[in-house]
Amino acid sequence: MLRLAAALLALICVACGPVPRPFAPDDKLEAPNPLLRLTDHGGVVVAPAAGLPLSQGRAVAEAVAQALREADIPANARIGNPFSLVLDLQVLPAAGGLALAANLVDQDGVSLFDGESRGAFPPNPEQPAGWSILAQPLARAIVLAMKPETAIARRLPAVLVGKVTGAPANDANALARSLAFQLGRAGLRVVDAPGADTITVEGEVTIAELGTETRRVAIVWRVTDKNGSELGRVDMQNHVPRVSIERQWAELSFEIATASAEGILDIAERARFGPD
Repeated sequence: MLRLAAALLALICVACGPVPRPFAPDDKLEAPNPLLRLTDHGGVVVAPAAGLPLSQGRAVAEAVAQALREADIPANARIGNPFSLVLDLQVLPAAGGLALAANLVDQDGVSLFDGESRGAFPPNPEQPAGWSILAQPLARAIVLAMKPETAIARRLPAVLVGKVTGAPANDANALARSLAFQLGRAGLRVVDAPGADTITVEGEVTIAELGTETRRVAIVWRVTDKNGSELGRVDMQNHVPRVSIERQWAELSFEIATASAEGILDIAERARFGPD
């Protein structure tokens, strides 16, 4: 896997003047949701739902695990390890249908989440897809409950990822999507339209030939306020094999976005809206 992020050098320039510093996102960038830091530790193991035949209980577990994975939380309905959190499920009768109750516990048995979703009994209870109508809201509730601090509570501005220029349209769109995803993980509220509390991030990509097989890739992210005034910028560059640009741009975009997010979050922290 490309490790562009680890090798990139960046410069965060804010309104008060340039501040040079090394850029090490793997050490500093943390997702706001502690569940999102579980990738190397086994994630969440979802147990078969009690109160149903085993085959149906397993289908419920797989539906919930899938919903958690879609929320970027590593989850599995079959295997785990000593570092895994455990999500116990139980299906209970409820007015108008049933309740899917869930209790998430850590390695020491401490409860991290206790809640439920309600709905009708599915027509195909042996299939995970039949339980998605209950699994999806339950997964959203787990994600929200595990967020200790929201962007609104910190009075951070919302962020709009605008145009990325200098790259083919498909590549530019891939880079913009990757950045929006990483900024969301970093705790910013990503929006599709500007507003009174919105900052805008726009990127410019420059690719220069360095011989036949190497390219110098430079990216400048400019962050502006609602009036178009520049709040800061993040500059990044590195030498990249030509084949990586031509065949692995999606992966490269993800690495660039991961490395960029911390610097943009820094600028957003300096541009808080509302009183301190």
